[in-house]
Amino acid sequence: MTRRKSETALESRIPPLNALKAFEAAGRLNITRAAEELSVTPGAISQQIRILEQHAGAPLFHREGRQIALTDLGAELYPLLRDGFDHLKRAGDLLYRPDRRHALAVSVPPSFAAKWRRASRASPPPILRSKCGCQPICAWRMSAAAVSMWRFAMDVATIPAFDRNVC
Repeated sequence: MTRRKSETALESRIPPLNALKAFEAAGRLNITRAAEELSVTPGAISQQIRILEQHAGAPLFHREGRQIALTDLGAELYPLLRDGFDHLKRAGDLLYRPDRRHALAVSVPPSFAAKWRRASRASPPPILRSKCGCQPICAWRMSAAAVSMWRFAMDVATIPAFDRNVC
């Protein structure tokens, strides 16, 4: 597969992710604690920082013995990376939020939803939500096995169309 020139140029301007992670952790903590946090050796953190310094063309830390301090360039880079990793973490939190995982959105008429509610009273009720609008929406949390059992119990051949924008 051939890459376009603009794709290659963009990729070459992004330093290695491991080097960015090592720099951010060392800037926030120190090399030893950064190594513990990332489950690598302090030497690996130092090596990743050197790789990033090669990409920058300048040092990112002042080193005096075991002490390190951010250079002007490092101090300018650090908050950008910290905020960037915070954004990535929040995006991950959104993707893995428990109330969004395993949610099944089904569009059904109110009479059908009422029939299902009556049939499911013997078992713990699922989380039910509704959305106002022209078409009633019922959304509940169910596993694939629960969907199969529900279909059988309700004598339903298919579940109505999904509306992924509900949940």
